[in-house]
Amino acid sequence: MPAPETVSTSPSTEGGKTWGDRSGQPSLGAFLSKHRFLALSAAAAILLLAGFTAAGIATSSAAPLSDTTTCTRWSSAHQAQQDGYAALYLREHGSLRNGARDTLSVENVIDNSCLQAFSSDVEDQVTLLQAAHGDW
Repeated sequence: MPAPETVSTSPSTEGGKTWGDRSGQPSLGAFLSKHRFLALSAAAAILLLAGFTAAGIATSSAAPLSDTTTCTRWSSAHQAQQDGYAALYLREHGSLRNGARDTLSVENVIDNSCLQAFSSDVEDQVTLLQAAHGDW
């Protein structure tokens, strides 16, 4: 009966190199040191992109809407912000011209008026107060 084969746990060699030897293979460190300008440019681009993303997130905060807010901002506001402005409108200005005193009616009037403003390409000039009154 032949003797069982032994398996070595040490790195095998073939052609004078060990299998675990990575010399001669490209590495990230070698690439970065060879292409320093490219690496720094890529790092700067990533930092710039991260900065713009952070600035965008910071400026898109849930700021409350007011009478001077434009239809453009109204269209991108969250439902809670629109509800808040409708309640504010009713507190400060009372009922709509049609006599309605509920927030849903205020939101519908502003939505319809702002849609007209968008179709007339004046959404950046029409305020929510003008939209609620239909005075634009």
